[in-house]
Amino acid sequence: MVASARRRFGREIAAGTMLIFQGSAENLPVEDRSVDKVCSANTLYFWREPGAVMAEFARVLRRGGRLLLCFQSADQVRRWPGHAFGFEAYETDQIRSWFADTGFACVEVSSGVDSRLGDFLCLSGKLVDAKAGT
Repeated sequence: MVASARRRFGREIAAGTMLIFQGSAENLPVEDRSVDKVCSANTLYFWREPGAVMAEFARVLRRGGRLLLCFQSADQVRRWPGHAFGFEAYETDQIRSWFADTGFACVEVSSGVDSRLGDFLCLSGKLVDAKAGT
């Protein structure tokens, strides 16, 4: 996936406007307060400690930076047979609380439907006050 993204976004990477790397969500290889935006798509199902991941996102974002989490709804995850193999289903209110607990405000929720994967949600928040150990 990293190689594919680098091919697709090579120009932005070369210009220094985009970072693409492989790493642990709990320990990002990025300096404190060094990025404007973080986007995570379909990864939260695998986070062992969601609070630690959210704190890490808050650590690397500049004040006023944006976090976007995209994921399938809990109902959609539960309907998929593969979820029995380690996919954690989270309710929107629970994810909203992660944002609040780590200093994100102005949380917006949007939703959509993918013809192959079903319904999905995106939560976006603005970092106003980094918390939770950052």
